[in-house]
Amino acid sequence: MTKSLSKYLSDFFAIILLVILVLMYSAYSQTPENNSIKNAEEAINRALLYTGFDKVNKINVKDMSNYVKLTKITNTKIPFLEKSVEGKDIWEIEFQNINISHIYEKRTGLEKSITMSFSVYIDKETGKLLEIHYIKDGYNSEDSPLPSTDLAEQQMNSTAEIYYRFPDSLPEYPFIDALDNTAINPAHAREIIGYYIIESKMDSTPRRVWAIDLRGIVPVPVASENAEKYVPIYQRNHRRTIIDAKTRHQLFTNTLPQAPRKQSDTDKTEKNKNNK
Repeated sequence: MTKSLSKYLSDFFAIILLVILVLMYSAYSQTPENNSIKNAEEAINRALLYTGFDKVNKINVKDMSNYVKLTKITNTKIPFLEKSVEGKDIWEIEFQNINISHIYEKRTGLEKSITMSFSVYIDKETGKLLEIHYIKDGYNSEDSPLPSTDLAEQQMNSTAEIYYRFPDSLPEYPFIDALDNTAINPAHAREIIGYYIIESKMDSTPRRVWAIDLRGIVPVPVASENAEKYVPIYQRNHRRTIIDAKTRHQLFTNTLPQAPRKQSDTDKTEKNKNNK
């Protein structure tokens, strides 16, 4: 009788252990890291978890099939991570007319209807967010050009900042909430580039952040009119804000990375010096 009871308990605990392992595997397999995106509907739903666009717009997933395509990501200029994403198969989802009026009204106190259309890039293999991009119709991104990743990394290394990788877990605060805490009113940007990444600066503990770069904005003022000769507009008409994805707190903001000076601007500066 004792032996039978012992065998019964042993079998019972073995079953319990098996159930626990199955549940753990199931939960693990549902993380973005281990969940490949098989179709357009899954891509849209995953993008919404990262962006939170359904908090400000009514999103009908079934009606969005014409705004989703399977493609490859190219020409990305994300510092430190370019090689890890270049050429990857991605789902590109176009979210049309996302309402950011609440952000504009909060910043200005004025009521105005403002919408933006964003492209969201989701890694097909891992389900991770690679980039969020907005560009205003008719805006030429060369008015605020991005530097090469090599130059961007040099500039960021000078301030001891680095991007490590894309997080395995979802953000506590999605993109739409982080956008509400950028240093500059995003409604004034003609181009927006957003990344959800692991980042650190000045030897801080690596943390999950939103890096949101607002471009084509009113140029950041310089100390004097004379200084404008040495800092061209395209090095001042953008601002990147790093926001903690767990708390939504703004960590810091700057104008890095910057495109290099054009030869024409350098020649102009030298000419001004010689005419003094």
